[in-house]
Amino acid sequence: ERKSIRNLLKNSLVSPRSCLFCRLNMQKTALRSRPLASRTTSLLGCPAIKFGFTSPYARRSSLDLGRQIVVSNVAKNKVFVDNAMSLINFSYKVMGQSFTNFCAESTGGAIWTAGPSIETLTKRLIQLNQDHLYGIVDYSAENHSEYVSEEHLDASCEQNVQSISAAAIHSLNSTALKFSVICSIGHLKSLNKRQVLIENLFWDADVEKKGVVTKEQMLAGIKNILPDCSDEEFTEVYNVIKEEDGTISEDNWFIHCHAVTFEKQFPLIERLCNFSEDEKKLTATMLKRFLRLIEHGRSKNSKMMIDAEQSYMQNIIDSLTEQYQYKVNQEEAILANT
Repeated sequence: ERKSIRNLLKNSLVSPRSCLFCRLNMQKTALRSRPLASRTTSLLGCPAIKFGFTSPYARRSSLDLGRQIVVSNVAKNKVFVDNAMSLINFSYKVMGQSFTNFCAESTGGAIWTAGPSIETLTKRLIQLNQDHLYGIVDYSAENHSEYVSEEHLDASCEQNVQSISAAAIHSLNSTALKFSVICSIGHLKSLNKRQVLIENLFWDADVEKKGVVTKEQMLAGIKNILPDCSDEEFTEVYNVIKEEDGTISEDNWFIHCHAVTFEKQFPLIERLCNFSEDEKKLTATMLKRFLRLIEHGRSKNSKMMIDAEQSYMQNIIDSLTEQYQYKVNQEEAILANT
């Protein structure tokens, strides 16, 4: 929706000296009458594409369309964007939290979010479905704290389950999930350090940067960390990941060797990661939440996307996502990383 409005504004033939009211009315009329994509692509100099249905703006009120155009213009103002949080905090002090939140939800929030509840989410998804627009449910729950209680994470996970169920109302629904909903950021950081260690074992051994290492190179790298690594421990891993010529490829290492797995872990990898008993319990609970969300999404025929996070926890998120992709994406793309 924002892209359509921006394209319209950029290509508007209205005089800059025209009053705002006149420009808004002309833009609203154009939005309502434009078939989806056909006029937009023509403005960009591309062949017109007609999908056979009217603009998603056709049923919108004048107030709604005017609000979208004004908010879109305000959001392009760099000074406003750079000082948005300061303005919100100032408004909290002067106008109060309730009034400030009401204003935010009635302007930008009404355009760029589905609202504060499952009920408002359901209403927006029904609207998008009627307008033949895709719906992606994201940020239905998120945690920013370094450490949060397991009870809080259980509640956040349940919130996401409810949003996945709500998304199923849409005929072409997708849901984006954040790992901070199922695991504290502090624990994700800890897991990520172990995952980076496992990944670096290959990169450090691959001195020629060819994507292939020898058995001797990998064993030497492991013994730098675990001097007491036995040949039996290493052979158990090596027999699974070796190529026909006896080398270890990048693909095989990253497919089979992970700090955290859904299957039985190699004892050698366990020793390299050296998780405490508390960390093992937290990890097991995180995996249960992850499986609950993904399998619930599959039961609702929803495409699932794992949202990217900061670099200090992205490696472990990629690792877990890719492992489960091998399991569920055999016939069609159900789970995606971002």
